[in-house]
Amino acid sequence: AMAMAELDSGAAVTSWNYSGERMAVGFTDGGAEVWSKGFGNGSPALSLDFKWKVSSSIVKLCWGPMEFGDIVASCSKDGSVCVWEEINENGKLKWRQCAQLAENSYCLDLKFGNCLGGLKLVTACADGYARIYETSDCIDLSKWQLQAVVSNATDVTEKIGKCSCSGASISWKPPAGSIQQPLFALGYSTDVSAFSTTKIWEFAEEHRRWYPIAELSNADDSVGVSSISWAPNLGRPNELIAVASGSTVSIWDLEIGGKQGVSVQRIAELEHSAEVWQIDWDMSGMTLASSSSDGTVRLWQAGLDGAWRQQASLRA
Repeated sequence: AMAMAELDSGAAVTSWNYSGERMAVGFTDGGAEVWSKGFGNGSPALSLDFKWKVSSSIVKLCWGPMEFGDIVASCSKDGSVCVWEEINENGKLKWRQCAQLAENSYCLDLKFGNCLGGLKLVTACADGYARIYETSDCIDLSKWQLQAVVSNATDVTEKIGKCSCSGASISWKPPAGSIQQPLFALGYSTDVSAFSTTKIWEFAEEHRRWYPIAELSNADDSVGVSSISWAPNLGRPNELIAVASGSTVSIWDLEIGGKQGVSVQRIAELEHSAEVWQIDWDMSGMTLASSSSDGTVRLWQAGLDGAWRQQASLRA
């Protein structure tokens, strides 16, 4: 294998855009960079396009839907959430900060969603709340409104007031066509087992509110959620959602809109030899990749018998 780029020290988080052609990098000193894939000396390589700096160490980055151009959101340790966009200024491409959203608490994860009502951004914070921002103007991304504040805990004061949220993960239902359904999964890692769970949230247009429609309970409720990934659906009757907790990845089958409303079933538990950090599906929704603290990336698929098995592994 050949290195495509060498990042400066302090690089903490990365995020690839939907096409896999561009990568955003966040640093512990608040720096951020955007790299693009190209070819150098006939070999694939990444070249630095632009860099900027925010007020505090960057915790997470995410790219916006490609329909809105090249946009990146970042959250920092001081609670600030910034939205950046690439613009053409006098024939030259550059990045500018178009919005800053002030959170009341340390932001743990954030994800864009493209719904019928416009572009949305969900942030999950250490106070146990997720905030859903929206903009109906796809041209002017400086105008964001707080649409809703939700929590996985039913009794926020009792559960969140006495617990510490150390991690969170958000995953939108992938779009079927050009528009996403207003559905996302939200999971937390806390020191209170009743709150370390994953819930599915849906926007009810008739009531103009977000509601939890399903809960995906961990196999071991003492272990929090480290990563969630909602699989693309290319013709399956039901949805697949993967949830990583500790050294286990659970695969869930989710039926929405059936005779019984919403039904969930855990169909597999993928055991690892170390804590799982991140999971992600391929574009077909048939292969799941998992990375763990032992430096191993594993690829999983379901066989014809429906059983999930490890198909390959890569070690750093």
